[in-house]
Amino acid sequence: MTESMNKNSVERACVKEASTDAYYINTHSVRPSLLELTLLALFESGFSGLRQEQVYPPQGLLLSTGDRFITGNLRNQVCELRKKEIHIIDWVDPYHLKDGRVMYFKRYAYPCIRSGIHAFRMMNRYRLARGVPQILLKNVLRLFLFT
Repeated sequence: MTESMNKNSVERACVKEASTDAYYINTHSVRPSLLELTLLALFESGFSGLRQEQVYPPQGLLLSTGDRFITGNLRNQVCELRKKEIHIIDWVDPYHLKDGRVMYFKRYAYPCIRSGIHAFRMMNRYRLARGVPQILLKNVLRLFLFT
């Protein structure tokens, strides 16, 4: 099955030039990386933060770019961003189940606008590397100022 899936994806990646009969394989990925989606999801959650159960499979979190952010372990992505010197705070957030039990999740957020702008620059570098339009700074500041 994986062999046929690989064959179909390669066939879809082949693009025929209009002026010639030459084919080339488009290896330029247009899908955002998991770190880019994490940065954007943290922006959209604002100061209220993001927790694991919001991005857990299968539904995940629908972002403003139309992408769906799904991860089984948000802590791993936050750890990777912290290694890249993105400052993210966390705190314990209780979640009450229907049967009365309480589960404790960690909620992650940018602590201030300054660290958010630093993360915004990193996200736009990821977008520039993919060849997609960058997100404007005013759109990101709107998320911080009006949440």
